[in-house]
Amino acid sequence: PMGYRLLPWQKELLGSHARAKYLGFWDSIDREVFPCLAVEEGCWQLMWEISQRASFLPGATWLLQSFDSKRQRYSSCGTIQGLEKDGLGAFQNIAISPEHRNKGLGELLIRYALGGFSLAGLSKAYLEVTAENRGAVALYRRLGFDVTEEFFLERPSLNSNHPRQGSPKSAIS
Repeated sequence: PMGYRLLPWQKELLGSHARAKYLGFWDSIDREVFPCLAVEEGCWQLMWEISQRASFLPGATWLLQSFDSKRQRYSSCGTIQGLEKDGLGAFQNIAISPEHRNKGLGELLIRYALGGFSLAGLSKAYLEVTAENRGAVALYRRLGFDVTEEFFLERPSLNSNHPRQGSPKSAIS
């Protein structure tokens, strides 16, 4: 789309992916389930760990940037990472910063990652999503993904006087 650009994986862009991941998750339930998403350094560490896995697929990993007319430069606003797991493409941390949501950009990232899976010889893909992330779940269903399993992860309560609570997650493929 006009004003945006997609960049393929390059290790020099790891920090930009981390920034996009942080911006995409800082306001979400996911930061409670996965505390590393609540801080930029945690996102950097997660990106580094993902990129070091033997199953990491650079061709299915993309960075989305938007042109910032005030600064006259591009800024990171979205990211997606792809892995191979058990013969399937596995999406990791699809993130779009709030001000860029509902513009078809998540779908764009997913379609590019699917192309990377295809080039790697993978014909099916899956992802895990926090079930409470209704916008993401709706997007994945619209793209033809189906819920195949649901499970619960423990997360700390926002009120420390309460016991740990479960947060539903769905595996979608």
